[in-house]
Amino acid sequence: MTHSFRWLQTIAVVVQRAN
Repeated sequence: MTHSFRWLQTIAVVVQRAN
């Protein structure tokens, strides 16, 4: 479950940067 959280955070950062 911890791995999923890390992946989610990474995606959020990428999406925010792309936005």
